[in-house]
Amino acid sequence: NRNQYQKIIYSALVDNDRLIVCLPPAIQRPVSLWTGKQIVSSLLINCTPMNQDYLNMQGKSKITEKLWTDSQPCSDPYLSEDSILIRSGELLIGIFDKNQLGSSSYGLIHVFNEIYGGYYANKLLSVLGRACIALLQYTGFSMGVDDIVCQKESLEIREKLIEESRESEVRLMNTVFGKDGNFS
Repeated sequence: NRNQYQKIIYSALVDNDRLIVCLPPAIQRPVSLWTGKQIVSSLLINCTPMNQDYLNMQGKSKITEKLWTDSQPCSDPYLSEDSILIRSGELLIGIFDKNQLGSSSYGLIHVFNEIYGGYYANKLLSVLGRACIALLQYTGFSMGVDDIVCQKESLEIREKLIEESRESEVRLMNTVFGKDGNFS
């Protein structure tokens, strides 16, 4: 929704020195909703230097289409999520993975560095990192030691199940090999 979209964008662009450009919602009725692609697009547009053209690029993801669907691969590359398509700073197709955000050649960061320079590539990395942190604050959860330590009742149930399985194993071995206990 608008509140989450703006909080993520403003959290990521906290050190921005110019007016922040926000995109219109992808879904307008019954509630205004933004997509993850629009969040990334907003960050790309706001990290582009003033008086410069917005980024246009095409690339591939490490995550192939076979991992997305059980059906036949799509013959149209513009309908598949395994390639990246950015036009005028807007992410139209694809997902970001190691190919785009890692140290690979012609990934998003590499292209941003080549076109706009190291300062703006560094700014983009920082902005994407802050956006991920803001997103984790909405969707993540925390765990303490008390959450992962077994409770006394659970330990008793587990020990009872282990003992029952051992008794079942002995009964099975007695049935198969004889009741005298000599299994050799």
